[in-house]
Amino acid sequence: MAKNNIIRDFYSSEYDQILTDSKGVVFGKSYTVYEIYKQSNVSNLEKINGYIVNVKQRIVVPNNSFTPGASKTTSYLNYPAILQNTITLNLSKNAQAKVLSYSPKTLDVGVYSDTVTTENSTVTRNNQINTGSNTSNVNNYVVALDGGFYNDIPIGNVSLNYSQGWNSEHLRDYSNGKSSRLQGNSSSGFSMSVKDWNVIGSFDPSQNMMRWVWGQAFPWNTLLYNQLNPDGVTIACPSFVVNRLVDGSLLLPPSELAMFGLDFTSRATWLIEYPNNVAVNTDEIITVTHQTKRYTASHAMQSGTLILSLDSDDSASAMTYNSPSINLSLYSLAPLDVGSTVVNFYTDEFTLAPQNPTDQFLISSRDNDIVISGVGFDANMSSSLSDNTTSIQVQFKIADSYKDYSIGLNHVIQLADQSQVASLNISLIVTIGTVEKIFTINSIGPSQLVIPLRSIFDNTSLDAQDFLSVGLNAVTISINNTGTTPVTYSLKSILVG
Repeated sequence: MAKNNIIRDFYSSEYDQILTDSKGVVFGKSYTVYEIYKQSNVSNLEKINGYIVNVKQRIVVPNNSFTPGASKTTSYLNYPAILQNTITLNLSKNAQAKVLSYSPKTLDVGVYSDTVTTENSTVTRNNQINTGSNTSNVNNYVVALDGGFYNDIPIGNVSLNYSQGWNSEHLRDYSNGKSSRLQGNSSSGFSMSVKDWNVIGSFDPSQNMMRWVWGQAFPWNTLLYNQLNPDGVTIACPSFVVNRLVDGSLLLPPSELAMFGLDFTSRATWLIEYPNNVAVNTDEIITVTHQTKRYTASHAMQSGTLILSLDSDDSASAMTYNSPSINLSLYSLAPLDVGSTVVNFYTDEFTLAPQNPTDQFLISSRDNDIVISGVGFDANMSSSLSDNTTSIQVQFKIADSYKDYSIGLNHVIQLADQSQVASLNISLIVTIGTVEKIFTINSIGPSQLVIPLRSIFDNTSLDAQDFLSVGLNAVTISINNTGTTPVTYSLKSILVG
């Protein structure tokens, strides 16, 4: 990985979903990208751990019923007229979330002006068009996925090219990462062309839910004109809407998007904050619930009369689906950079500190590129190894396939009876993927155990090995007392590099 480049995939989870209605009929597809970055809020004279969660979703709803070319058309049936999409964060009871930004907020189909020049004067007419035109006003709209910020260095830009923008300073919290590695400027987004459609974006903070409602605005604004006739089936529309859909005996089409299909993208950014001592692998795991609803419309000529119909909320095609579980602490890990990274159990802050040997603990490095969890240690990170349940797991990401790596454990072994040192035997079972290696310690006092993970520079050595892969790696270490004398095993620090 180049020093100033960012590999966004290290922080991303992608999820694709075929959209089907209650009868199993496919009506579209959803493409979603979740990006997670760790940050610390130090306002109010306190430090609160949290995460910036970006959700970008693209929804494609085709309409395969329309055929181009000359035809004699007396009806346009079951074309998409409204698309509603919601995104809801599912959090543990201890988490607090707030929306930092979302896109799009409100998008009308256009504003235009025209100029008329006569022999003696120039007249400018400003026409405010909020319902659109079927011949102009195509909006090219970019939805950018901003990547959060590390210190004051942005790793992604919030950019919108449809006369909109947001002040992103509120995202410039003190995120954990190595700024030397994260100076690259990168953003990712989808663009879309919106012709004769409107969108309204809103959020409900009480439910951590975002909602976007897309609706055809021209020739028939399906969001505004949806009142039923007394027959309870057809739609009553004003005369000027009727005139847009029929000209004498000529039936006019809906918008081009309604005829050919929809391709819309939306984005939301949340800040999720946690109190101290969250439950490991419970509180820091979230899911995201999506619900997508497609409403179809039809209009046709029957006995010289225009007949309009629109799906109700109950008859619309709808699907509710959940993202895979997202472990925030793992997805937010930064890849290891040049050099070594250390976790010091006496100076670094625990996300979850152990109090008793039965408690799980969780701690991250200061640069947020190592996360260590485990069980069997007390508040001083000491263990008697009496029940053979003491273990730790070291997780980190790497972005190269050529650098050597190892794990160093700095620990202290003490005996209650120094005369029993001959019977001391501590066994460490190291599991890396499907490979298991065993190391032994039979000396007291402070020492370091180095566990090689990748050693490939010397191809002539019989010890050349590589147990790592690009991306996330996990090393599990079980620590057991296989000797006959009681011991106290104290873990001081762990170094990876």
